Amino acid sequence: YYMQNKLDRAVEFNRRGLALNPADYHWPLALSLLYRDKKDLTAAKDYLNQALKLAPENEELKKYYEELNK
Repeated sequence: YYMQNKLDRAVEFNRRGLALNPADYHWPLALSLLYRDKKDLTAAKDYLNQALKLAPENEELKKYYEELNK
């Protein structure tokens, strides 16, 4: 859906993935990136914080956090 620029459908898909796999940080990370692309920085930060709680030592997440909070 992302590649087809159907961001709302991509969000819906990833929310379902998060509901099915709440311990996998990839789902909230994907949602954060989608909301960033939709220009909803509040939601992007919320989902990124959720991902960081699941994987606090992940360097990729830390870099994205710094980028998103500039």
